[in-house]
Amino acid sequence: LDTRFWRPLLYQLSYTPIGDFIIIAHQVSFVKGFFKKNSEILKKIAPGMEQAHFGGAHLDIVRAFMYNIIRIIMISSGGGECLARFPKKDLSARCALLDVLRGVTVLNMVFFHAMYDYVYVFGNPAAWFTGRGAFIWQQAICCTFITLSGFCAAMGKHTVRRGAIVFALGAAVTLVTLLFMPEELIVFGVLTLIGSCMLLVGAAKPFLQKVPAAAGLPLSFALFAFTRLVNGGALGIFFHPLVKLPAGLYRDYITAYFGFPFPEFVSSDYFSLIPWLFLFLTGFYLHGLCGKQILAVRWQGIPVLNFIGRHALEIYVIHQPVVYGLMWLCDTLLRHAA
Repeated sequence: LDTRFWRPLLYQLSYTPIGDFIIIAHQVSFVKGFFKKNSEILKKIAPGMEQAHFGGAHLDIVRAFMYNIIRIIMISSGGGECLARFPKKDLSARCALLDVLRGVTVLNMVFFHAMYDYVYVFGNPAAWFTGRGAFIWQQAICCTFITLSGFCAAMGKHTVRRGAIVFALGAAVTLVTLLFMPEELIVFGVLTLIGSCMLLVGAAKPFLQKVPAAAGLPLSFALFAFTRLVNGGALGIFFHPLVKLPAGLYRDYITAYFGFPFPEFVSSDYFSLIPWLFLFLTGFYLHGLCGKQILAVRWQGIPVLNFIGRHALEIYVIHQPVVYGLMWLCDTLLRHAA
């Protein structure tokens, strides 16, 4: 078998207990063959075998082999939770303040979507939710999310790869709503936006980092304010239009992705690249301006919110069907009670 194909696959499988048995079988075969071919040489250089190389094969494979034996024994005996993932993630390096902010925002998002389903999907009255207060609530949630995402993109590694994953999840949300909830279709939702921003900023990070944060932050925020009404056909200052844009810009789904939706465009969750990319960049430059001070805050946070903040993406992906199911149950019970 061609190990150039199998070893990456085995590496991924090693993140599961079943994969450990496969890894060990692979390494047993390798080590047995290696010792058989090089037994005489090994006898001579045994004291220095840690640094020995033979045809490009490192003898640290022996250490990996022994580590996996210990690992599988611990997992099989129920005492290997600490070794269940390799390598174990060091949570001490995380900023609890960011996790708590993200956690609070996630909880607000879940409650907002629960009310949205209760009012707009199931048709229950709630006057306060149809007014300005609910709009401000929704805007605070999305602005916090997008700003935090930009902040984290500035300090994170593999931004392009992670952006591709988030973008794919956004496409999956569109597909699921198209197939199972067409009346609540989501096209170019917040995951698509954040994935797109991560892809663009990740690719352009070397250039963006050359711009001083003291200039990049106010410029990005000013562009966000100036283009905030672009979806509605105007430029201005936040929600005060100053310049009307040509209707020819608003043509199809491609223009809608960038911020110019055509008249028939409908989406239950719509975040176009413009203006929200500029808010993402505001968060990006916020890190450059005061990121060290924020990350230096020594605070343990709040355990529940820390956990929610660390798993914000997973919660976002699964929360809507769970919330929808709970609201359906509550609506059904209330109607029967009435």
